[in-house]
Amino acid sequence: MALLIGNKNYDYMSDLANPINDINAVETKLKQLGFLGNIHKYDDLSLRGIKVAVSKFTKAVQSEKEKGYKITTLIYYSRHGIGDKNSTYIVPTEYQIVQEEDIAGKKFDLKRLEAKLIRAGSTTNMMKFVQ
Repeated sequence: MALLIGNKNYDYMSDLANPINDINAVETKLKQLGFLGNIHKYDDLSLRGIKVAVSKFTKAVQSEKEKGYKITTLIYYSRHGIGDKNSTYIVPTEYQIVQEEDIAGKKFDLKRLEAKLIRAGSTTNMMKFVQ
């Protein structure tokens, strides 16, 4: 199963030229290679939108696991990037940093995504991020 997210249009940062093209190209390539899993593709997500997309994706993973399938997930994210020594984050379209303390709670931690996928039953998680 694949989760593809491309954030191009940001409220407070410069827009990016390629994220939507990137996720479309990845989807096309997966299909050309005979990828049999479901592809969940989203663009220009707010923090709420990211949480909804991740929830839908992890529920789909869990559903397939309950049917007896061994699940491998591919996460592909094309966007502005932010990280620290502890993690990398999915940056929502409404993200704005005014002060360092503004960072908390305004982005989606990829460790959280990985933990959700493991709980849902994914045995292998592959993640790729493009800035």
